[in-house]
Amino acid sequence: MESGLLDRLETWKSGYGSPATGEIERLLAQAARTRVEDAGELIRLHETLLFLRAYPHSAGVAHHADRALAGFGKRVEELRASGADLSPLEEAEVSGIAGSELCAVFGYETARHLARRHARDVEIGWDRYDEAERMAAAAERWVPLFREDWPVEAHPPLREWVRAGKRPGVSDLAWLLGRVERLRAGDKERGELYGNLEVPVLWKVGTGREAGSRSLSRLPDEDSLFCHGEPLLRRRDLPAVPETEGGRLPVRRVEPRQARCVMDLILDTSAVRLRELYGFSHPDLGGMRRAELGRGVALYFFGVPPEWRLPLRAYHAGMFFKNGVPAGYVELLSLFERAEIGFNLYYTFREGESAWLYLRLLRLFREALGVTCFSVDPYQNAPDSTASRFSWTRAWRRCWSGRSAGCARGPDTAAPGGRWSGWRKATSSTNRTARRARGTRSACATSGWRRSGPWPGGTAATWTGSVARHRARWPGSWA
Repeated sequence: MESGLLDRLETWKSGYGSPATGEIERLLAQAARTRVEDAGELIRLHETLLFLRAYPHSAGVAHHADRALAGFGKRVEELRASGADLSPLEEAEVSGIAGSELCAVFGYETARHLARRHARDVEIGWDRYDEAERMAAAAERWVPLFREDWPVEAHPPLREWVRAGKRPGVSDLAWLLGRVERLRAGDKERGELYGNLEVPVLWKVGTGREAGSRSLSRLPDEDSLFCHGEPLLRRRDLPAVPETEGGRLPVRRVEPRQARCVMDLILDTSAVRLRELYGFSHPDLGGMRRAELGRGVALYFFGVPPEWRLPLRAYHAGMFFKNGVPAGYVELLSLFERAEIGFNLYYTFREGESAWLYLRLLRLFREALGVTCFSVDPYQNAPDSTASRFSWTRAWRRCWSGRSAGCARGPDTAAPGGRWSGWRKATSSTNRTARRARGTRSACATSGWRRSGPWPGGTAATWTGSVARHRARWPGSWA
């Protein structure tokens, strides 16, 4: 690639605020025509283009970035034909570029999704299957004649036996998943059996819009575009105490057909980045919501069906999109007004408005789920200011101390990275209540904790009212 072109493009990732965008549009058009020399250049160009597509200076910048990203399948193929080393494209930080390959051990639900949605592009990675003996021990129940080799041969030809036992046109992965699905067992048992096999799945990421690549994955029918004509919001630009006025953030239920399409995109997005999340594997599609966070960001979030719920805590997960581009995910484990939150912004977008987005998510969960006290691990805080590492969480604790008195009683209660005595007291109180009631913790949770004594931050009556509020706001969260 022409010397300096990439450097000039990357400077525009921090060059917001200028009304003249003609230069960056010319650079994007030039980059789309320029040949890359190696995988390192390809990755730098791809990540810069994807960032500019999510945070465009203008509609023209978004258009040129999309056009350049559409050509990455051809770029990867040219590098492959030239004999270039493409192994850097499989790293978790950058995996999923159109036309590249990746190989990973996925869980049962993710493997089923990939085999259904990308049947021609996924297969068992036999060359990377170091634990093939695990499958050999189970294969005899599906290929009876395999017992001829398995007990007596040191290295039975498992791959050949599998291919001899399946129909033409069916991939090895689809055959294996079909055998697991036919077992007389529940989904959890099937998932455990498949997980014990540790099967590597090789995914040749396609080049189309529906192929699941990071380059081209977008929210369907997302026509609006938020352009950044001013500098991006940084942590120093945010108020010391987050806003709580101005009305609730817009939230709406997602129709079932659209929920299925969005969930397919979420699973593709997660898998192509070599990630899996409990909520993504077991989503409650009937309870999916879309929240408008502002500045071109939309969050799709949901709980899990009754059979996959945790015994005590309510679970929610979601993925947020910036101008239609998947930008990261969030996970929330809540017990009434208290919640533990996990926030992950994908590497490509960590130079964007991460602080603003984080606060926006906290505000949403306060409004939608009634959470007033958050627990955040230290690694969840962006490292741009060590001195203000815990400032967000402390600000929210101050802001809501009137709603949840237990959160403001001392640094031991909800400080990130420290002990959370409230949770310990709550759990021990739960166990004592369950013993007195001769029931389980789950039964105590769904009954509204009517038998429990005083809790940190409120009495039994307060917590029972909290259950009612949670059920009213989010009926699918409780059995």
